[in-house]
Amino acid sequence: MKRTVAIAALAIACTKKTPPPPEPVVDAAVASARPAPSASASTAIAADAAAPAAERPQTLAEILEEAKPPVPDENRVEPVVRIDTAKGALVLWTLPDGDKTMIVAALGSGSTKIIRRTSGEVTELRAVERSDGELAIAWSSRLTDGHVAAVTFASADLARLSSPIQLALGGTMDGHVALVKSPRGGVVVAYAGPPAKCAFMGHSETCVTGEVKAISADGTSEILGTIKVDGGASPDLWLVPLETRGVLAYVSSMRGGRTITSSTLPWSTKETAITFEAPTCGGLAGIVPDILRGSAGEVVCLDIDARYGAKLEHCLHAVKDDRERCLRIGVSGTDGTPITPKNAWDTPVTRIDCVGKNARLSFPGGTVTLATPSSHLGDFMKNTCK
Repeated sequence: MKRTVAIAALAIACTKKTPPPPEPVVDAAVASARPAPSASASTAIAADAAAPAAERPQTLAEILEEAKPPVPDENRVEPVVRIDTAKGALVLWTLPDGDKTMIVAALGSGSTKIIRRTSGEVTELRAVERSDGELAIAWSSRLTDGHVAAVTFASADLARLSSPIQLALGGTMDGHVALVKSPRGGVVVAYAGPPAKCAFMGHSETCVTGEVKAISADGTSEILGTIKVDGGASPDLWLVPLETRGVLAYVSSMRGGRTITSSTLPWSTKETAITFEAPTCGGLAGIVPDILRGSAGEVVCLDIDARYGAKLEHCLHAVKDDRERCLRIGVSGTDGTPITPKNAWDTPVTRIDCVGKNARLSFPGGTVTLATPSSHLGDFMKNTCK
């Protein structure tokens, strides 16, 4: 089931872009326990072999020895991922390496290991622990003429790494990825796909797309669906596992306003997708919505918009930044039944309370307690839930 919501007074026609021809992606082989030094980081200057250590380039081993997991910093631009695994806390981050990027990881109190050296600048990084305890790591890198997206698998202790599975090459300069584990084994990943013909508001368009692919533990992959959305380049992507029933995929972009499209997909092409009324939201073009889960299994879509119209007159005031902004919400129950009005994108949040560390949001017709934090609540609360 697919649904598209457009929040714009007028839709501006998409400009068809012909993707550049594929180019080789320089993605160095996985480093072993004693990785070979990179040309940019570790090649000694032959003519000055006796130079003091402070004057010669560092070896890769020295770089990794000094590399420590970055401390949490909300102003950090470079991607960093922190997840808890059966083997301990895993941190993944990036280190520049000339015109390439090293993806590195530290598990627990262990040493820093290189996961991959990939072309370009890594702009997004994701990781999950699979059902079998192995790890999946996905990333997107900005290239000269587009982007490359890929996923690789690693053993739980990071001792073994698979060759990367390339997902996308070319297209927009900045690509996004989303990643969840599959109850069927392996993972499901979403990434920016190629442009596609579509119809929007009664006329023909060239839309951006998000492709969703299932990848089994042995690396076998199959496309579950392609989701079209009218909007600009580099669409944002979300995957919401609906337990064993399937996965809810969102694609959102902006051009004059924000558009969002959702599709409920099965975990594999051998299964049939369930019916699920996905909550919708849109908001201000430059602010990406939050797609979250409620403590009772609800699916929650949160966005920020300007206060306008009679339906938003009772919207909660922002206490920071722009006080005329409004927090809006869409909620569906765990079975897919709409809790906020079906297809409505203007339901305001009227109150925020804390239930322990979790935020409870009130809206006309009900409440929902978030299972995880939302980045949108800070401007609407004097204090965070603790």
